[in-house]
Amino acid sequence: MSDLGHYIRVRYGLAPEEPTTTQLAQIEAEIRQFGTVQNRDPSEAELRDIVARICPTTGKWKYGSDVNLELRRQLALLRAQAKK
Repeated sequence: MSDLGHYIRVRYGLAPEEPTTTQLAQIEAEIRQFGTVQNRDPSEAELRDIVARICPTTGKWKYGSDVNLELRRQLALLRAQAKK
């Protein structure tokens, strides 16, 4: 699993088996599309909505780490890739 997948799992309380490779690809595609259309990263609420639409276990698990800063770094990398 990618770093982004791990951070999304922890940040949004996904089950250990989520996000799957397919779910992660869908999340990344929506984030890239958001960045292309809106020319900005999604807000925390918008990102949670994206994850919740794709991953049914959103908010059902709790992990002990706050990874918001690392998640933002990963989002910035995705956005940079989308601009290439």
